[in-house]
Amino acid sequence: MGMTPIYFREGGLAFGWFSNESGEPAHVHVFKGKDRSTSAKFWLNEDGPELAHNKARLSDRELRIAYAHINANRYRLMARWLSQFGA
Repeated sequence: MGMTPIYFREGGLAFGWFSNESGEPAHVHVFKGKDRSTSAKFWLNEDGPELAHNKARLSDRELRIAYAHINANRYRLMARWLSQFGA
């Protein structure tokens, strides 16, 4: 994986991408603390985020918090994805 651009941080979680993900549908990774070796991955679907995997082993509470932040910022996240990786 390439470098990890972080878009924002909230509640001990960091939200961002790996730099080499242009071949995948729009999504965001959620990292816990400063650890970038594993993440939870959410697809940025039009009807709301969808958990793809939880390799970071975030707790149910952390996943709910992450989901809420992604859902509240999903249009900004999608715009940022498109500006970084294209359509």
